[in-house]
Amino acid sequence: MPFVGEIKLNTDGCSKGNPGPAGYGGLFRDERGAWLHGYHGKLEEATSMEAELWAVYRGLTIMLEKGMKDTCIETDSKQVV
Repeated sequence: MPFVGEIKLNTDGCSKGNPGPAGYGGLFRDERGAWLHGYHGKLEEATSMEAELWAVYRGLTIMLEKGMKDTCIETDSKQVV
């Protein structure tokens, strides 16, 4: 859970094959865990690492577009971190 006043972004990406058809997505939640915004995308051909990176990248662009501050990002990819 994020701290009071903080937003949490959870991201994930995957590919079928490496490379292969891939997708990514993310979810923004407030400090109570309530859903704020979600997103997803499709990649024609990508590695699993590329899909994970796209998930974080798209989340960062949404944060900038919506003026979100005090956001922590959580991903299951140690390589992306």
